[in-house]
Amino acid sequence: VLEIGAGKGALTFPLLLNIDKLYAVEKDRDLIKQLRSDALAYGNLTLFEQDILTFQLSSLVTSATLTVVGNLPYNITTPILFHLTKQRDQIKNMFFMVQKEVADRLCAQPGCKQMSRLSIMLQADWQMETLFQIPPEAFLPKPKVTSAFVSFYPRSEPVANGHREEFSQLVLSAFQTRRKTIRNALKQWLTEEDISSSGVLPTDRAEDLTLQHFAQLAKTLSEKKQ
Repeated sequence: VLEIGAGKGALTFPLLLNIDKLYAVEKDRDLIKQLRSDALAYGNLTLFEQDILTFQLSSLVTSATLTVVGNLPYNITTPILFHLTKQRDQIKNMFFMVQKEVADRLCAQPGCKQMSRLSIMLQADWQMETLFQIPPEAFLPKPKVTSAFVSFYPRSEPVANGHREEFSQLVLSAFQTRRKTIRNALKQWLTEEDISSSGVLPTDRAEDLTLQHFAQLAKTLSEKKQ
């Protein structure tokens, strides 16, 4: 198990009591010395003083895939998730507390306003579910936002595998101009005929499209480039 952002050990110590081995990443030097000392009473902790955004899972001396957990810093949740997604082959599953607004976007379905580039890009690699919400009253000091606990399980086969570059380009273009129809949002990449032949209505907007729609559009674009 790898914990992101061990902090003062609120999650670290209960984990140590229930598992044989815990890795943790914490970049705050002021917290690390005390955390390392306090952890001795609970179990076997290997602590890395590093920024998670530069941390490579391959640096861990383990052949097993990892369960990654943490209360993610809300201001860098998205960069952390994309960084970990690049290393998905080394991950068994992930469980994170995030801001509820982010959880709603992660798990959004076509047709709802929460659907976003974040939704599509991460759903291409992960099956995600909001397990429960955590009210502000659960924290001290009390934050202004509600939190949510989200599970991530890697897809056996990532969506748009083989034409991920085109997939990323189209998703970015579609959501950068999300008020436009897909016909207009993607006109630099695909014709209206290309879009229709991919099973997508040219008059739809980005939030209306499914993961599979974007994958098919990416395949069409990839074939056009050949």
